[in-house]
Amino acid sequence: MPVRWGAARGRAVARRRSALPLERGRHVAVARSRTRRSTSRRAAAAAGLLVAAPALGAIVAAPAGAGPVAHASGPSGSTGSAGAAVRIDNGAYATSTAQVTLHLTWPAGATSAVVANDTSFDAAGSATPIGPGTTTVPWTLAAAAPVAAGAVPVPDTVSVEFLGGPSGTVTASASVVLDTDAPVLSGATLLPSAKGSKAPLVRVVASAPSSGVSAVELSTRPSGGVIITLSPPSRRGFPQLDTVVSPTSLAHPTEARVRDAAGAWSPWEAVTPEMIAIRQLHGGRLVTAPNNAPLTLRGFDYQPLTASRVAGKVQYANVTFTVGAYRPALAAQAVRQMSALGYDSVRVFLNMNQVGNPKGAGLDGPYLANVANFLQQANNAGIRVLLCTGDLPGAGGYTSKDTAALAGTNAYFLNPSDIAGKERYLRDLVTTLQADGAPLSNVLWELAGEQDWNNNEAPLSWKRGVVRTAAGVFNMGSAAGKAAMENANLTHWVDVLSSELHKMLPGSLVGVGIYSPLINAKRPGWTVRPGPLFAPTSANDFVDIHVYSNLGSQVDQMRAFGAQATNKVLVMGEFGAARSAFKSPAVGATGEVQWQQASCRFGVKLSGWLLWTWNSGAQAEYWTALDDNGVIAQAMSPKHRPNACA
Repeated sequence: MPVRWGAARGRAVARRRSALPLERGRHVAVARSRTRRSTSRRAAAAAGLLVAAPALGAIVAAPAGAGPVAHASGPSGSTGSAGAAVRIDNGAYATSTAQVTLHLTWPAGATSAVVANDTSFDAAGSATPIGPGTTTVPWTLAAAAPVAAGAVPVPDTVSVEFLGGPSGTVTASASVVLDTDAPVLSGATLLPSAKGSKAPLVRVVASAPSSGVSAVELSTRPSGGVIITLSPPSRRGFPQLDTVVSPTSLAHPTEARVRDAAGAWSPWEAVTPEMIAIRQLHGGRLVTAPNNAPLTLRGFDYQPLTASRVAGKVQYANVTFTVGAYRPALAAQAVRQMSALGYDSVRVFLNMNQVGNPKGAGLDGPYLANVANFLQQANNAGIRVLLCTGDLPGAGGYTSKDTAALAGTNAYFLNPSDIAGKERYLRDLVTTLQADGAPLSNVLWELAGEQDWNNNEAPLSWKRGVVRTAAGVFNMGSAAGKAAMENANLTHWVDVLSSELHKMLPGSLVGVGIYSPLINAKRPGWTVRPGPLFAPTSANDFVDIHVYSNLGSQVDQMRAFGAQATNKVLVMGEFGAARSAFKSPAVGATGEVQWQQASCRFGVKLSGWLLWTWNSGAQAEYWTALDDNGVIAQAMSPKHRPNACA
């Protein structure tokens, strides 16, 4: 449990917890000033425009239902001279059947014509004479050639010779793609509506390799609904489609299908709400959705740090997403390495001194763009993300002023204004990440990395008197009164904020991190009361417990949490090999494997383990996963140890 840093009221400033050897460098202030990024993409989302999802990158920005948004050029509708022309199915790019209709335009004076599937006009091309003046001709195309993945289809060509006119023989031709395969709709997901808009957002993933996806239909039943055209009939659609559409005239779509440029429709599929790939079951376990297979999260905390010396003391800064320091290539490399070793989860932290907008209200766009990039990199690698939202941002207008009764850290959980500020922060965080295309269905949300109470700040520092808080009025003249205030307000805080995230992201999982209550005796200035988080009626979905081997007996720590008496989902979101306890990474690897195995024998059904840390850079108190050629990463690897308890 390294040092934690928070935002003081209305400004970014560091606060240090204690001098215990294990507590170094979690969230440190880094002063900076950045220009806020343009919000044009967010404005487009709020206006109900189509927004490209980054996974396959097909479509960008066109009003929903307004027609073509982007397309590839198709076969020529007709080529000819002297006024001669032929069109296939009125100039369609593709057809789903070899039986088509030719539309002929005769040159002046022509007395007859011959139609063929090649330019030789012999029997091999099914050459057929046409009577004078015939303008529509039923026709059978030649067999279509298979289309290789990623290739542009070879169109079928029909040619016509017009004979007997003053210009002599005049030839015209037209092409069409014969696509006999129906398009495939891989998924239709209902996303939270854009801020300020009631129009639904539906992410559509589909494919049609030959003719391309050209339209999406959304409905409240598996029949006629709202058709959103993506490409005109005369052009190729999108061979691979991953986009978000907004049917402004349909409030609650429940069914979807797609049409290819050949006119074929996919079967109707249900529109499912966006939800994380895991969910809670009764009994405190995680399962995958929708097949309910048991799931155990295994991964690392990921927090690059830099060190500086302030007033003779070393302080650390969380630069995971710092503008100018974040490197997408390094982030991608880290999550790919985790994935290659079988890990499926990573926990990251927002820096409250950097996430707020330093020049006005709201959040810092460039910083959040880095967060969105990391979420996409993790999603691409098959890694789920536990995103710790942290304390209130020090900038952006989310914090309230201290009062004589509610000050510092405690005000975060006691002051109605601060709780409302956290609600605004969460709403802005979600909508900004959505506008940046972040895959939020892959995210678990943490309201706090390590929640605790500061006994040296008001009102806990009082010896007498009563205080009015968000959860009621409490007597500060007794330990019992203070404990009642802490429990009631933590319950209120977690219920309000969990409900806010659940409302914005139906199906999402929300948790709170907390360290061992055994520290209470060692640090009289701080108190940890985990009870409200473990209560079956509390709105949080999981509890992230931090259980380090150099803090004492694992059994004693688990009992102090009350872990054995809850049905909440429990994740050991931090444990690690302290250098003071293990002389080398190899010894630490053995010790932490044994620690993980022992946590299974205690009788608590843990749904995951995340080790501190993958690679913390400047921090020196703990061996990291990559030290000594990655001996800890290898030892803990699900690829080598599929069963974490064995």
